[in-house]
Amino acid sequence: MSNNIPSKANISTGELSYTYNKKKMAVSDIDIVIPYGKSIALLGESGIGKFKLMKLMLKLLRTDDGEIFISPKKLKLIHSKSWLEKCNVVLQGSILFQKSIK
Repeated sequence: MSNNIPSKANISTGELSYTYNKKKMAVSDIDIVIPYGKSIALLGESGIGKFKLMKLMLKLLRTDDGEIFISPKKLKLIHSKSWLEKCNVVLQGSILFQKSIK
């Protein structure tokens, strides 16, 4: 495991797949590229795997097949804590505040 995350790197997947209990496919053969510095939105009907894809990219789940890359490094070789410190996620229905909750 490494704490070194490549700077100014694209995030990409290669034939990424995940199944529930090895039976029901949640994410199948996903190939995407997210260019450095860009934000993305995952849109689509309920139940098509958006949340599972996000969890895979945050290292909260392990892929069954395929790889996630923080070019050129494989995400699975990056320490989870270091990776999560660099990630931001805004979920549907979230409320953003401009002040402290305190």
